[in-house]
Amino acid sequence: MADAQAFIARWEAWRASERANYQMFLSELCDLLDVERPRPAQNDDARDDYVFEKKVPTPGEEGTTLKRIDLYKRGHFISSSKPSRAATLAAPAACRDRQTQ
Repeated sequence: MADAQAFIARWEAWRASERANYQMFLSELCDLLDVERPRPAQNDDARDDYVFEKKVPTPGEEGTTLKRIDLYKRGHFISSSKPSRAATLAAPAACRDRQTQ
């Protein structure tokens, strides 16, 4: 229980962008839950079954583009990290304007 409280206290204090901290946050969450951390990507769809930044071909009007899933575990879940509403409201007005565009 103390580990969980320390984890919460550590991450409550951070209000940085999604890209700056989400991999560290999720890796530490895996440690807290005593589950395997995501593995390094290998650019091989068959082997990239539990990775950060999973490449996903996405068809569009101008052909297929590559998008990314923040955290992917085949057959289990996908995760997309987004800034919290509280962090968005606490950001300076110039930052909030960029986030909503």
